[in-house]
Amino acid sequence: MAVFLRHGVFKTGQLISSKNVVPRFYATKAEKKKGVDRKVGPKIDSTVQSLAAKGFLRPQKDYTPPKDIKQLLDSIFQTVLGHAKEDFKLSDISQKFQVFKACYEKTGHSIPNSLLYGIETLKDVKTFYLTPVDTRTPLDK
Repeated sequence: MAVFLRHGVFKTGQLISSKNVVPRFYATKAEKKKGVDRKVGPKIDSTVQSLAAKGFLRPQKDYTPPKDIKQLLDSIFQTVLGHAKEDFKLSDISQKFQVFKACYEKTGHSIPNSLLYGIETLKDVKTFYLTPVDTRTPLDK
């Protein structure tokens, strides 16, 4: 503490924090004699990122769309909204909820939270329900 006071660090307002200090690792005398360079070892971060990208162990159920899914979705849109125009934007949250709820009740397949933001029109709903979901990992295939 006295060192800081003597050199005026506290007087000038400069504080030592992890943002201001850059860690430097210098080679030891033995490493310099041998000519050894310190190298960064492999990191686990890359493995974690690759597993996250592949989607291992996602909590989803398998889903295979039935053959009459287009007619089923059109009938749901007709009963809930009164029409089945694909370019209709689901801007009202209560309408959006009613459509998603009716689709889940008829198909048994719900839209995950991570995809809710991307569904804005009835065409997006149809695209989601026409897409099969396979939960097998690449190792199982």
